[in-house]
Amino acid sequence: MTIASSVITVFVQKKGGAMVSLQSLSIESRLLNVVTSYAGYVRKTVWPTDLAVFYPYLDPSMLELTASALVMLTLTVAALWLRRSAPYVLMGWCWFIGTLVPVIQVVQVGVAPMADRYMYVPVIGLFIIVAWGWADLSEKWRSLRSVFIVAAVVVTLTFAMYTWRQLGYWRDSFTLYEHAINVTRYNYVAYNNYGQALMKAGLVDEAITQFSEGLKVMPFSDQINYNMWLALSRKGRIDEANTYLMKSAPLWFGGDKATLYKHMAIDLLNQKNYREAIDYFLMSALNNNKDAELFRDLGAALSALKRYDQALVSLSKSISLDPTKWEPHYHKGLILKEIARYDEAEAEFKNALALSPNSQQIKIALNNLHRIREAK
Repeated sequence: MTIASSVITVFVQKKGGAMVSLQSLSIESRLLNVVTSYAGYVRKTVWPTDLAVFYPYLDPSMLELTASALVMLTLTVAALWLRRSAPYVLMGWCWFIGTLVPVIQVVQVGVAPMADRYMYVPVIGLFIIVAWGWADLSEKWRSLRSVFIVAAVVVTLTFAMYTWRQLGYWRDSFTLYEHAINVTRYNYVAYNNYGQALMKAGLVDEAITQFSEGLKVMPFSDQINYNMWLALSRKGRIDEANTYLMKSAPLWFGGDKATLYKHMAIDLLNQKNYREAIDYFLMSALNNNKDAELFRDLGAALSALKRYDQALVSLSKSISLDPTKWEPHYHKGLILKEIARYDEAEAEFKNALALSPNSQQIKIALNNLHRIREAK
């Protein structure tokens, strides 16, 4: 079952893009993390504190590594020693060890060395040991049966209390990721996700602080660099922001400079920073002059600066590259109306309407043009 589960896990994670290459983390580091992760799962089962939505990779200290190895070795020897008198111990221990193999990260199937959700099935093995062991001990020491009952109630109530408290951290993204930051170290994922939650709430300055903390840990993270760019852009710190966008390029554009420059230009256009938008549109066009959408948006930026002749050339280029889109015709119509070339404007509006017959936007522009001509 373990082998089959391992194969399925690797296949699914690879298809989903979750597997990490051998270059990401050395095999030596992975093997060391196997020891500390196994011991960590045992500790969190016995005493479930410091639980987090994400655990980052950390270099274990020699003390932590030694203690983890001793714990695992001791428990394994104990399971083997009790194999005849208490066979459920070995069975439960093998269940725990074996069912964790697919996600113990010898083959990396994610960016975290361990995750609470990986214990859904393996923890059954530890519970087998506890359940059968508790019944075994209470049977052997019948005189202490009442003590065992009280202890069971206390343990159950304690874990119920911890469960209730842990559920509170999942109330919303703010409490979830703030808690993860508080109980783990160097948790760049928590910093990033907390920052995103703050961004959605409109707390951009606070989000920038969180993204900055994440970048201290993982300065080349595509995702955090992109989010930092987005946050700084919203604050109007464009020059500073674009530095982070360049670092996030692999996430979105796979090294495609034309697309990168185009997206930077579109963001500047949306902020009405038309001059810089034009610069980036032109840099994009130098790398790819076959993008109809690019020339459409370049035309809109040029038009906003009243550079109408250049805007008309750009929009005509867009139409020649993709004659099926109504937007370039519409924008040409607006420019031609603005410079009082009404016949040409009407022709462009009609071309746009032919491509998008239900567009109220075009119909309104055409009606406005007719009123202007009648007034004259």
